[in-house]
Amino acid sequence: MVLTKGTVDEDKNYLFPKEQELTFSDIQEFIDDHKSNLKQKYLDNLNWYKAKPPKTNNYDDSHNHLIVNMDKYLIDTLNGFFVGIPPTIKADEQAADKKLQNWLTQADFTDELSELSKQASLYGRSYLLVYNDENKQTKVTVVPPYSAFIIYDDTVINNPLAFIQYAENNNDEEIVTVYDNQSISTYINGKLAETRNHLFNNVPAVEFYDNTEKTGLTDGVHSLIEALNRAISNKADDVDYFADAYLKIINADIDDNGIDNIRKKRIIILNNTSGEQGNPDAAFLNKPDADATQEHLIDRITNLIFQISMVANINDEIFGNATSGRSLEYKLLSMRNLTSNKERKFTKQLRKIFQIVSKTVSFGVSQQDISNNIQFQFVRNLPNNNADEANTAKTLDGIVSKQTQLSTLSIVSDPQAEIKQIQKEKEEAVKRAVETQSKLTGSDINNKGDDFYNQNSSGQEDDD
Repeated sequence: MVLTKGTVDEDKNYLFPKEQELTFSDIQEFIDDHKSNLKQKYLDNLNWYKAKPPKTNNYDDSHNHLIVNMDKYLIDTLNGFFVGIPPTIKADEQAADKKLQNWLTQADFTDELSELSKQASLYGRSYLLVYNDENKQTKVTVVPPYSAFIIYDDTVINNPLAFIQYAENNNDEEIVTVYDNQSISTYINGKLAETRNHLFNNVPAVEFYDNTEKTGLTDGVHSLIEALNRAISNKADDVDYFADAYLKIINADIDDNGIDNIRKKRIIILNNTSGEQGNPDAAFLNKPDADATQEHLIDRITNLIFQISMVANINDEIFGNATSGRSLEYKLLSMRNLTSNKERKFTKQLRKIFQIVSKTVSFGVSQQDISNNIQFQFVRNLPNNNADEANTAKTLDGIVSKQTQLSTLSIVSDPQAEIKQIQKEKEEAVKRAVETQSKLTGSDINNKGDDFYNQNSSGQEDDD
């Protein structure tokens, strides 16, 4: 497909000249290019994730075709490591933060973010669309890249010009929805069916990705996964072969009754009936055994898959024998590097989402846009040794600030809030101590007054 005015860069981003008007005929060219060059790739990645890899040309139903679903394992492991613990999203101002938390809950933002992260690793890119539902509530939804894309302008900044969704309905009609800065337009088979305005004053969709090349986590290891599937399948074939033992009989005539007799009595008595062909013989065929070679190949391929994808094999015995936090950190270093880069990309794109959301949701900040007043804190989902962390924090007492000291504890999600809570508890403890002391002091004074009265009364009685 040749684009008339638009272009496609090396990272498969669609670009259009900023100074020209984007028409539906231009959009249709982008859709046709997307169908021809990108859609099938994304669908193939989805099939790999569902353990339905494409069949090879030499596919033979008479052999085993086992599938080791490494795509799902690698993607889910990295996704759990990255957002298994939901990230903390907080506003600087207390009043704004309360409204922000209410919106995050109402929009199911944590669940959408988890799915967004998974799709970004699965396809290399995914989209988060901001919309208003039938109750005029602002929400977000994840849109996979096999049915949607964004057209950017050709400037250095690459501002979005339009977000395109397309699909076919039950009547085989192509439905195209175009989201631009001001409106949402629906086309049916190339004809405009509906246009309605939105209030976001921007293209209400943002593209999320793990890396600027827009490559999926398993794109570079699919050939290795295919080799692993073949090796495991061949291994299963060999097991089947050994289960079917073949008996060879030489220089003897045996009818069906003789074969049944051998099966029942498990005794073979052979007579030389041919006379000239030599002595009769019976033995099982010996089959070649490549077990050691296959096992080495499977281990080598499996290790390469984890190394190239940079995902730690947490089920590995060596991984499980990591006895110290330091050794565990080294084994997770590659995955930390992946997710650190992903965190920076996601933080940047999340700010764009909240710029859009701020157009229709009031968070009560001094300015309408809340995106610059939000802090994002992603916490890696790691097994924690609370005792070691407590010793580390105790050792840092007096060396670093309280905030830094508390940040070493995984059980403390917000060190600043924890410091305020500690201060509040100290103030309450001092207040209770003062109140207790006041009560005790007041009680002693009363007791002394009573003693004085009793003594004075007693003296008067004696005088009388």
